[in-house]
Amino acid sequence: MKVEACFDFASRTFSICVYVKIPLYGWIKIGCGSGSFDGGITLSFDIKVIKGKLHFYIRDKWLWLHYDISSFGRHFVGDIKLIPLP
Repeated sequence: MKVEACFDFASRTFSICVYVKIPLYGWIKIGCGSGSFDGGITLSFDIKVIKGKLHFYIRDKWLWLHYDISSFGRHFVGDIKLIPLP
């Protein structure tokens, strides 16, 4: 998975674009979105062999990802601490 993010600390907003690499298909854009530091960004998707939701949010000066994904009959749920923010 590849994530591109842009943060605007003055307005406390950020934007995200997410791509996933699927064998035989290459890189596919899951989606892009914008949101606030308080509300976060949720991307829902249903493409080829993967579907689910990604919720990006700010907590304790870190960008976090909550994922809820199904692929090839398997289900994955969890949280990942991605990058620190200044």
